[in-house]
Amino acid sequence: METVAVISKVQKGFIAAIGLSIVIVIVSLIGINSQTRESSSPEANEQKPFEPVTEVTENFYLRISGDLFKTETGYRLDEGFIPSLAQTLPKDQAQTPYSIVATDIDGSQKTYYSLAKYCAPTGSDYCIGKDALLMPIGERSFWEPTTILITNVTQSIEIRVQNKTIKTFQKVGRGPSILSFSKKEAKQKLYGEERSGIDVTWEIEDGNNGRSWPLLEYMTNEESWQPLYAFLDPKKYRSYFIDPKSNIHTTLDVITLRLLVTDGFFLAQQNLEPIPLTIEDKKITLSLSGVTHGGIRTVGQNTNIDVRFMDPETGIGCNGQGCAFEGSEPRYKVTWFSSKQNICEGDVYNGVLMYTYKKVGEHKIGVRVEHAKKPEINAEISATVTVEPSLFPLTDNSPNCSY
Repeated sequence: METVAVISKVQKGFIAAIGLSIVIVIVSLIGINSQTRESSSPEANEQKPFEPVTEVTENFYLRISGDLFKTETGYRLDEGFIPSLAQTLPKDQAQTPYSIVATDIDGSQKTYYSLAKYCAPTGSDYCIGKDALLMPIGERSFWEPTTILITNVTQSIEIRVQNKTIKTFQKVGRGPSILSFSKKEAKQKLYGEERSGIDVTWEIEDGNNGRSWPLLEYMTNEESWQPLYAFLDPKKYRSYFIDPKSNIHTTLDVITLRLLVTDGFFLAQQNLEPIPLTIEDKKITLSLSGVTHGGIRTVGQNTNIDVRFMDPETGIGCNGQGCAFEGSEPRYKVTWFSSKQNICEGDVYNGVLMYTYKKVGEHKIGVRVEHAKKPEINAEISATVTVEPSLFPLTDNSPNCSY
């Protein structure tokens, strides 16, 4: 009987433990379910409004160019600054009479060399490029863009011609500020056609180092930025019209813009709220060569047909190879077709359709281009040719194909 009593106590304890575990599991499930309801609530799914943030840096690249004038006392440069956060410096520069010297706070210097070309008149509609040192007094030449590195210890920038300083920029106080950067839908007439787009506007305030130069950029992919326009007359230009179909070439589904503003020593930047792109913005326009719509041919005649288009995501011109460059995989699938004849693999060479008119009647010959990863980006074009009988019999070694 004692043994039975012991077993009974053990059973009761085991049952109690199971009951406690069930309670814990139920409480946990209730907690998880409430968390799920809380996370799926409308408040949790609401996106926070975009808040512009201005970032300031003293480490960037600066491209300097401008008009170099020859005066009675020497030379004068009307400069233009273009900032960049991703640039490369030239290597092993050859020494020239035109140099830019950046001096750090400790007195150390880095010299960058450039070129300046004068367009000497010939009495005709063209001129001859010559070294700026040869231009007469009162004429101007172009100081070619020269990239230099700016850091937080850069204190001055000197422009020199034949080792003589003609202009100095000194770092003092604070840099420029971006007061506003905004966008709105707009329309503009371009080449006689009204286009819908986006009008981007901004307001900037110069710092203690004099006037500032803005640069508008957009993202071409997840890592790279592309300049849209550099405003070398910052007081005149405070806005820019963007036509997504012609100005923007990006693999992203949105337009991401940023404004860079520099005085040569400080760089302020601000991003704009991303602008969604539509399929219409990435529309492909195709053109055919080697075939004419409404043309007339005779049996046995042949032609080479190629397709041309611009990749809306990169801005690169492409052909029947589908935007395959330097061994890369084609970005587009290109499919040729004919209403009258089969198109075989051997009929296409390097993207070009080699087509022989083998049958009498109407031949609708065309091509379909489709993005390899985004099939919604596609286009099709065709041309109809009437083929008449020939006086000479056609010798056809591949009757099931078109070549």
